[in-house]
Amino acid sequence: QCLFLALPNIQPRPMLGGAAIDGIDYQLDVVASQEGVPRAMARLKGTGHPGYRSTGNILGELVLDLGQSGERVRRGGVLTPAVALGSAVLNRLESAGIACEWL
Repeated sequence: QCLFLALPNIQPRPMLGGAAIDGIDYQLDVVASQEGVPRAMARLKGTGHPGYRSTGNILGELVLDLGQSGERVRRGGVLTPAVALGSAVLNRLESAGIACEWL
């Protein structure tokens, strides 16, 4: 209580929710490079706040894909998601509202 009395102007801020999370369309351009030379470029497009809504959608779809993939998932060492899951996961993400196109 003493802290709140000493700092009366600090109040909790409302969190994002509802329309603030769902009412956003976004586009992310991603460049993978090696030694400063661009090697691959992709564009991700989605609906919903990229940090709140899409992150949960992506993680959920990846977990479902891993659970249903059977022997399709590659094993061994440290793998990137693309190598481990393959391109089939892109269809699953697209059906969840997250599109990927290679540039």
